[in-house]
Amino acid sequence: MEARENNNNNNSSFFTCISCRLQFDSAELQREHYKTDFHLFNQKRKLVNLAPLTFEVYEKASSELRKKQQQQQQQLTSKQKEKELYCKVCNKTYSSQNSFSQHLKSTRHLQFEKIKLKEQQEKEFENENNENENDKENENDKENENKENENNNNKNNENEIKQTILIKVKNDKNTPKKSVSFAQSEEIKQNLNDNTDKNDKSEIKSEIKSEIKSEIKSE
Repeated sequence: MEARENNNNNNSSFFTCISCRLQFDSAELQREHYKTDFHLFNQKRKLVNLAPLTFEVYEKASSELRKKQQQQQQQLTSKQKEKELYCKVCNKTYSSQNSFSQHLKSTRHLQFEKIKLKEQQEKEFENENNENENDKENENDKENENKENENNNNKNNENEIKQTILIKVKNDKNTPKKSVSFAQSEEIKQNLNDNTDKNDKSEIKSEIKSEIKSEIKSE
């Protein structure tokens, strides 16, 4: 680099770089200097109030940094190669591609590979069965819940039918008592056929008939 250190002499014939404390003989050299990593490095140091490095110190530090980066890259490449030569099935690492390729073709490796594959398939099958069992349990729970809701709805309908018929019997004063009983029993049959299960019909009939008789007697 064709530059000299700036000794703070007020010489207007020189072009200076304040960040690096250097002087240049021409504006062209100054512009070229501004494009260098050395100048950018010293600019960053200036922003945090650090003194600039000389070009020699910067070059030495840069060289050491490049060597360190190369070593890290080599170590990373070596680890990647080790991973490439590692057999997960047999849990073994090989030092050369040739020995690794031979191992992959060996009877022992192929046997282990079949065993591992079978174990994996069994595990997947077991997981699938567990999922199916969970689905069945959920379906059964939903079915039971639906049945319970249906039973509750039927009971509510039965109660509504009973209350409706009793109100009609009580309010119908113009119909004779015997004919009321007959007419209401016919209505009971029709409502029961439309809204009630077979197993509960006889029980509800008897309950409503007894309630109708008691209503008639009370009148």
